[in-house]
Amino acid sequence: MKRSSKFKCCGIASIVIGLILIGVGIGWPFIIDSLVKSQSKDQAALGKDNMDKWKDIPGKYDIQLNRKTYLYNAINREDVIFKGEVPTVEEYGPFIYREYDNYSTPEKWDEKITVPGKDKTKNAIRMTFNQYAQYNFGGDYGKAQDQDIDKKIWQINQAALGVWFAANHPPAWRLGLNLLYSVVLDGLGRQVLDQGSWTFLNKVVGNQDGIQSNLFNDKITPEQAKQILTDPDFGLNNVNNYIRWAPMTDGSDPLQFQLMVSELKARFGLTYEAIQSAIPKWNGLILFGKGYVISQSSVNNENNQGIAYVQWANSMVTGNLSKPISFDSVTQQTDTVTGYPEISFFQVNKLYPNLKQDKLYQRFKDVKLFVGFSAKDKPLNYEYLFQLIDDQGNEPPSKSLFNMDTIKALYNVPFVDILDEKKPQPEDIDLTGYQDVATLLGLSVEQTYLIRLWLEYVKQTTFQRSQATTEIAIISQLTSQQMQQTISTMEQEVPLIVYTEQLASIVDVQKVGCLKFYSDEFKFSTDLQQNLCSGGKLGIKTFDFSDVRVTSKAWMSILLHNNTLDASDYADLLFLSSMSTDDLNNLLFLSTSTIQTYLTKNVFGPVYAKHKDTVCTVSQFQMCTPKELAYQQWLDLSILSQPDATTPESYVNQFPADTKLKLAPELGYFLYKAGLDKVSITLGNVVTFMQLNRLYNLEIIGDILLNVKSDYIDVFTNEQIRRYIRYIMVEGALGGLFQYRTPREYLEGFIDPTVYQTAQLPVWNGGDQTNDPFMSINYSPTSPKDNPIVFFSGTDDYLYTRSFGLWLDLPYITMKRKDYTSLFNLEAVYADPWIQADGTGGKEYLEGTDGFQFHPDLQSDDRLWVWVNDLGRNGYFDYYSDDTDAYDGLKMMTYQISPDLMKKANKDNKKFGTFLDGTSPMFTILQAPVLASKGHFYQIDTIAADSVAQIVTKGDRKPILPIQSEDDTFLGMEQHSGVNVQARQRLQLNFYIAKDNLFNYIKPDSFIITPLTYVKRESIMTKSQVKDILGDLYVARTARTAGLATLLSIGVILLGLSIFMFCRFRKVKKEEEYGIFDTKKNQKQINQSSDGTLLGGDSITKS
Repeated sequence: MKRSSKFKCCGIASIVIGLILIGVGIGWPFIIDSLVKSQSKDQAALGKDNMDKWKDIPGKYDIQLNRKTYLYNAINREDVIFKGEVPTVEEYGPFIYREYDNYSTPEKWDEKITVPGKDKTKNAIRMTFNQYAQYNFGGDYGKAQDQDIDKKIWQINQAALGVWFAANHPPAWRLGLNLLYSVVLDGLGRQVLDQGSWTFLNKVVGNQDGIQSNLFNDKITPEQAKQILTDPDFGLNNVNNYIRWAPMTDGSDPLQFQLMVSELKARFGLTYEAIQSAIPKWNGLILFGKGYVISQSSVNNENNQGIAYVQWANSMVTGNLSKPISFDSVTQQTDTVTGYPEISFFQVNKLYPNLKQDKLYQRFKDVKLFVGFSAKDKPLNYEYLFQLIDDQGNEPPSKSLFNMDTIKALYNVPFVDILDEKKPQPEDIDLTGYQDVATLLGLSVEQTYLIRLWLEYVKQTTFQRSQATTEIAIISQLTSQQMQQTISTMEQEVPLIVYTEQLASIVDVQKVGCLKFYSDEFKFSTDLQQNLCSGGKLGIKTFDFSDVRVTSKAWMSILLHNNTLDASDYADLLFLSSMSTDDLNNLLFLSTSTIQTYLTKNVFGPVYAKHKDTVCTVSQFQMCTPKELAYQQWLDLSILSQPDATTPESYVNQFPADTKLKLAPELGYFLYKAGLDKVSITLGNVVTFMQLNRLYNLEIIGDILLNVKSDYIDVFTNEQIRRYIRYIMVEGALGGLFQYRTPREYLEGFIDPTVYQTAQLPVWNGGDQTNDPFMSINYSPTSPKDNPIVFFSGTDDYLYTRSFGLWLDLPYITMKRKDYTSLFNLEAVYADPWIQADGTGGKEYLEGTDGFQFHPDLQSDDRLWVWVNDLGRNGYFDYYSDDTDAYDGLKMMTYQISPDLMKKANKDNKKFGTFLDGTSPMFTILQAPVLASKGHFYQIDTIAADSVAQIVTKGDRKPILPIQSEDDTFLGMEQHSGVNVQARQRLQLNFYIAKDNLFNYIKPDSFIITPLTYVKRESIMTKSQVKDILGDLYVARTARTAGLATLLSIGVILLGLSIFMFCRFRKVKKEEEYGIFDTKKNQKQINQSSDGTLLGGDSITKS
């Protein structure tokens, strides 16, 4: 072969091989990527062999998943409470808690489960899920913690706003029960029986002789009897005043009884002996009067239930026992009852006059729920309708309206209001839908419908009030109860503080000594002196005057309130005296007691002298009544004002150790703080008005709120009192708009007193046991314990890898809550939070993963779906950016939560009730007015700009502005595996305070939004963790890079060699063409020319 041919062959071989290697090198990444994709789809699937990589957090690789939580201190709390300002809140945090997500080991692998909302099945695994968090002390996290976790700050009261929300959205059947109890059993039953017994009592003690002889056993003077008869507020000549004497009745609140005793003593100069003699007389007459009323009504149940039934069904009012029983409504007898509390009164005054269709009138004109009073008729009456328990003391029987299933069945029948003035009245009404519930009740369908119709109108006219709302009804109900508690507490505490201060100011124990004081002033025996001053065997220091004010307060507490205010003081005295209770009471309270003599001269007398011309004007005993002192303090704060005070101050703030109140109760203080004008209310007005059938009555509160003026409340019907009523409602009945608690309490949990108190009441009396009084941000109801879930494994379809198939064992969004299975029992139930009030909507199917893993082979045009249980809805993320530096060349694709998720213009958000951009309503999720948002109100709706709280930094209080990188949610996903290597979830929970009937004083036009908590939920994997979990990808990445470099390098070298070969080929070819190598003589030249070449010496040797 010619030498030129050899060069040619080598050149061709080099170029071919080089091109092949370059081609393979160029295609090498695609080959590797294809293999990686194929392998990733298999390896990403949830299986037994890779459980250690996907099942738990922190799991085998100790992945840090932390909640950096921030809480908020209201620095302008008083301006919010009193003036309705938008809150300014100080951000505390981060308080870092490490999250633990635990899944049980699946018992069955690749179970076929239907894809939520779709007609197909996929392989899935079934597990139980538990989530909890612990305070993170570790390393840098411990150093980053805000150290003020145990410092008390003023935080928004989630329970207050939750209770208010729940009270205004009760299920129909629960409102029905509440109406039946409050209007009928408690209202008609108790009120009619009390009124009847007081009417009877008035016949016996409604004159001067009856008071002196029949009530007080001649232990009072004729002058005292006359005063008790004619006193404008306590006079027994007026039946309406008997409610003030009600605490003397057996079974009454002991503290209320003691307050009444103090009032009688001061107002009328009654002695302890006189009052004690009147108590059994009063109760005997009350019992006789109640028995007489019951006998006249001829009921089976001789109690409130029986009386309630007769009054309800037959409008029997015992207004005048000297005449035959009349038939009318209690609304005609008292100014504290409105609407149609009796069904018979409703028939006569509302139903019959408005039945314009003769057929309807004929159908209902003879429908009755009362048979008669005779012995023959009594068993036929329907008293069982109001049974609260059955004959064995268990649940009400099914024939009772208080049976939960029965009342639900009644409300489940589609209701048609034949009296609706906005619609034409039908000629007749189809009542077949009521047949089943009528059978349960043992009634006709007409009787059953009549009850349902009455319930509707008693709700409108008695509970909600005419042209009012449920909000007004709730405010009236809760405020009337809270007002009594608040003012009664003032009646206990204000006189106690006044007299304690007086006693402490005159006792100079350092000068006379403890023993001498008890000897000279109280005239105690030597043994009693020694025990009080030494503390006895237990060393009790209550009465030793080591702290003069403590001892003074103990004595005044006992002498004013016996053992009802602070039982421990009385118990200490009982122990140290070694006396019986009767003997000790005689020592303390008899009119001949040396203690009473000392107090009258040195404590009661000086206080009376100071106030007798301005405040204490009704006293007959040289002693201010408790009501006078408390009510004057309520009006203008003058009783306990400090001489050097420059601004008005509540006694609650001046004497915090001496009060049980959390709010400043005085009207004068409220008006000052709210910047409102003073009101023209006198002390006499207050004394008259502060009683159960006035300011402690829900009907009267409702009249004030509705601006209904009447003679007896005209002076209280003004904007200042309306504002004060709302203040008492929020700060008293609801526990305050803000709570003074530590961040740790809010995060780890505490028992809320307001919710706890609500849970203690039975459901028919407005109680609610469905809400857990344990409040904790870390233990959200959106993540229930032992939650049965299903993940699609991805073994048969990689696109469904780790997607939810079931949550709480259901394919649609569900919440686990407690609900009533009967009046006395509750069980966990599953509730659809997105079903509408009219029953439409709901069943929002689960879509997406839990956010820790998505399907393999992610692309930039993918929309990633996540079931966000914290929001109670599905969320979605859109591609944002790439990063190949964070994990040494692995491609991290960053996805951002879609702005559309919180847009009110997004039509898909209509079913979730979105009404503000940048928010997601959670009202039905948490059963509270909560709005979720991004951190620091990032992207909040412009219309809310003036309504959201201003958030400032702790300490220097500089405004915090939202930043996208810090306050929006991002997920960093490794592209091939779909594993979330960097999760940055941002969730801020805020309370939405609407400008409603309770918060109508807030300054923004429509609402205030203030934050409860902001949680930055983060999991940032380290490089080593990513290598451990995604090690195969690192190997593939190395092979991809090395293979690419090697193949391209060799290919380029071979292409270079081919160029050289072709150059040599051309030269040798030319030489051969000119015959340079044909003669023997040129052999040496040829050999020489061949030396040093690649072919030199291959076939020719030197001669």
